[in-house]
Formats: sequence, C-alpha cells, structure tokens
Amino acid sequence: MDLHLKWLPPFMLFDGGDTDFIFNVADFYEIPEVAGIYVFSRVHSGVASPLYIGKALNLQRRVGQHLTNNVRLMKAIGRAPKGYRTLHVAELQLKPGQKAEKALGIIESALISAALVEGYELINVHGTKTLVHSITSSGNREARTWLPEKTIKLRSA
Repeated sequence: MDLHLKWLPPFMLFDGGDTDFIFNVADFYEIPEVAGIYVFSRVHSGVASPLYIGKALNLQRRVGQHLTNNVRLMKAIGRAPKGYRTLHVAELQLKPGQKAEKALGIIESALISAALVEGYELINVHGTKTLVHSITSSGNREARTWLPEKTIKLRSA
C-alpha cells in the first residue's frame, strides 16, 4: 500500500499555566480537523527528537484531548531533556479505496518502529517510557552479515 503524509509547519508548545493546562499549542485552531499523524517532540540544537507518536481521525480533537485530559503524557513531555517542545502534524493523503483507520495504524506503527531503531526513547500511551528490548549479536560472522550494524530495538507490545 502506498501511503502519503503531508507535514505542516511545526506548532510550538508553551506553558499552559494561564489555562490550568500543562502545555498549550500556539495556533491550536490551525491544526486541521482531518485524519493524520501527530508527534510531540523536543527540539535541542536544531534537532527534533520525537517523544510521542500518535494517530487520529481528527487531529485537532485528539491533540486537544491530550492537552486537556492526559496529564501523565503532558508531564512526561515536560520532563524530557533540554530543549523546547513542538507538535508536528501530518495530514493523511488517501488514494481511492484506502481506509483512513487502517492506513493510520500502519503509519503510526512504522514511525514508532523507525524512531526506536534510531534510538529515540518514546513515551507510551500511559505517559511512561516505552519498554524497549535491545538485540545484539556475536559469534558466527557469516550469519551476522545480513544483520544491521546497530543494535536492534523493539517496542514491547
């Protein structure tokens, strides 16, 4: 299945103390009310690091739910190392016959796996660190020739 996302410019997260939220999103109402992927990130020295990757049939509604109701997730984002916080949003661009829910599940899973392989620590749906299993190899050099040079990291199901 060929899937496509259209990434929008990042939205800045800022202290939500004025509204009793942990974070607010600058220009919240510019987040589209369409299906897509969202990534809460931290940016340090010009490099964005994903903290949480999610999917939504309505991006604006889902992000709003996190901001207003998911205290554990917002606190975990706040505890991330140095840097400022952003929200990256991508609209799902469906082709005829593609189903949003199935496509989003595939994309979310692929992005989470890719982030873990790259060594990013993600926060799971419970607002805690995702359990990650590392796999390394030794011994038979021929068998290792097809394995990645990096440690393989897998997310717990």
